[in-house]
Amino acid sequence: KVGGKTLTFMRNSFILAGLNVVFTLIFVVPAAYAFSRVKFIGKEHILYFYLLFTQVSGGLGIAGLIALYAFLVKLKLMNNLVVLALIYSAGGVPFNTWLLKTYMDTIPLDFDEAALVDGAGYWKIVWKIIFPMALPGVATVAIFAFIGGWTELILANLLITNESLRPLAVQLYIDLGNIRELSWTYFSAMAIIFALPVSIMFFIGQKWIRGGLTLGGLKE
Repeated sequence: KVGGKTLTFMRNSFILAGLNVVFTLIFVVPAAYAFSRVKFIGKEHILYFYLLFTQVSGGLGIAGLIALYAFLVKLKLMNNLVVLALIYSAGGVPFNTWLLKTYMDTIPLDFDEAALVDGAGYWKIVWKIIFPMALPGVATVAIFAFIGGWTELILANLLITNESLRPLAVQLYIDLGNIRELSWTYFSAMAIIFALPVSIMFFIGQKWIRGGLTLGGLKE
């Protein structure tokens, strides 16, 4: 019974983290391309405000959580892993867009211009040409999104009240709240299971992370 519940919590965490990766890439790749390649009025100001607002808005966190909770209750969107993943990805868009944009800046504009001459549209240029060339940066963003979705606790604990949809991080937190009745053998096994995917993702993707962060900081 315990083992079955643990597998359910793991499944929920994998679904949440996987959806966060998918939504993050859908939002971030076109946005990063636009900030890197497209010229429009106020681009630099928007980009800096885009990133700065997420760093200085911590004081609004509690009010924001209350508003978000009330909004989702009103729309009956509580206990929904897809909605929670969308919230995660939206919160990570500014930083991830900045990160991927700096990597795309290192890709010569000649590729875009050649594709435009051949009749390719911007959508095709983004996903068929720039996306494969920016794989180190994309992989870095994807790894950060997976780890963020896997380890996030506050929103998941607030918005997921159904035990069958509970992520593993939330279950570990709840178990610690019942410390007098806690089986430390069981908890230790759960903690190792929780840490394992993050460790695997980091070790497999460390080359991509190093390449994405290093080359993303260089410009022609």
